[in-house]
Amino acid sequence: EQAHRRQARLQHGQDDLDEDPEIARVLSLELKRQQNNLELIASENSLIQAETEQREKDAWLQSRHRIYHEIAETLYPCQQRIERLLSEMEPASPSFRDQLAFVSVLNAYVKRKSNLLLLEAEKEALTTHDLYAALEESARYLTLAGLPAAVAPEEEASPSGQIIALYDAFQAVVERLIGSVPSLMVSVNRGSVILAMEAARVPDLKDLPVPVRSWEADGVLYLDLLAQEGGERA
Repeated sequence: EQAHRRQARLQHGQDDLDEDPEIARVLSLELKRQQNNLELIASENSLIQAETEQREKDAWLQSRHRIYHEIAETLYPCQQRIERLLSEMEPASPSFRDQLAFVSVLNAYVKRKSNLLLLEAEKEALTTHDLYAALEESARYLTLAGLPAAVAPEEEASPSGQIIALYDAFQAVVERLIGSVPSLMVSVNRGSVILAMEAARVPDLKDLPVPVRSWEADGVLYLDLLAQEGGERA
């Protein structure tokens, strides 16, 4: 009985719409207005999304530009040094090959430090695997410069906030070793880089960005470049 009454009311409402065209017209206009509102909201949402994506893209580009600018600024002194050395080189000079090989060592350092700085900007912490890749490339150019070098990696990658400082210290030390030691063995450890060589004396270790510990055993000199975790990069 209730179902019959409900059906009767619905039928009566439909009859009212059929009998009153004005009500039907008003409802039709309201329906179109709601549809237009929905379309407008969808269009506004699409516009907001596009604007948000563009702002994110602009922010990313600005961030990359800032990072590249900072990297170029950091490496500018070394690049100036390279340019000065190249301008002073004479192809006919007996020392031309050695000078060119040394410039190649500096170029490898600039390239690898740029990569490390970029990686540092993109992730929370560099690891010893990142350092190993930089040291390995530098070692290849050191060999060309008359200092045969080999690098042994750490078995597991360890995060460190001092990777770049260790690489800077390594570069400073090997520049002082070229021409004075016959070969170099480098091992990457958690928090340090150890250099092993046959040397008559300890090289100049002043003005390095990390502390250095040195000792001698069985005629081999060891230099341990120590990371200062938690400290600022030099």
